[in-house]
Amino acid sequence: MEILGDLIRQLRLERNLTQAELGALPGVQKAQVSKLENNATNVSMGTLLSVLKASNAKAYLQVDLPSKEFAIATAQ
Repeated sequence: MEILGDLIRQLRLERNLTQAELGALPGVQKAQVSKLENNATNVSMGTLLSVLKASNAKAYLQVDLPSKEFAIATAQ
């Protein structure tokens, strides 16, 4: 999560947005954006994906199991 938090902060700053402004795009609270940026552990995957999507970022979730591999596009 630490890398994601840094990336979200970087995206937000590149777009000259406050945490509240970024949160307003997908409809999440400023506190949730702050938690994401500060690598809090109690942020939902839904919130993370909503913020990434609102930032026009692409994110993919890949799960490797011993017998199968799953790759799911999560935000585009």
